[in-house]
Amino acid sequence: FPKHKFSEETTYSLWLVGGKDYKDNYIYGHEDLLLVDEFVVYRAPKAPEIPVEQTSAEVFLTVGKDIFLYNGEEMQVKAPVTFNNSGRLMVAAKDIPMVMEGAAATGLTWDKATRTVTLQMGEKTLSATDGSSTWVYQGSEVSVETVAEIRNGSLYIPLREAAKLFGFMELTWDGAAQTVHMLKNAV
Repeated sequence: FPKHKFSEETTYSLWLVGGKDYKDNYIYGHEDLLLVDEFVVYRAPKAPEIPVEQTSAEVFLTVGKDIFLYNGEEMQVKAPVTFNNSGRLMVAAKDIPMVMEGAAATGLTWDKATRTVTLQMGEKTLSATDGSSTWVYQGSEVSVETVAEIRNGSLYIPLREAAKLFGFMELTWDGAAQTVHMLKNAV
């Protein structure tokens, strides 16, 4: 198409046409189509690039309750948040995807021999073992201060360490209400 300028701001698609359904190099009824040397050129604006960004989230969890707030919406966990013997807040590993991302896990496995839970949440993977202060997150080992432990038949992991891995940088404790407020800002 030497006599036609093509712009980088435009997406072009070409079709070979025949027949008399065009007039003055435009297809009848389709002014966005142009006939150029027996080809139809469709001129459409270039789609805008959408930046990939981390979503923000605000979570309120209350000790002993199975209902919590995720971005203002009531959600339910399978096991209430609790304290361990050292006074650390613990959350059942199976509830981590719901608490951290507002969605159920896409995969959850329990290895009885090693007492390890592995959670698959979309592209993210987290593994934690009973009694261990080392987790595996996204294929890399991560040291945590508080060990995972089995309580009431579920593996519980420390809420603060899990929250940090999922981008929650602000955690506030309201002792009177026995509620933790977690905030993750978009990047």
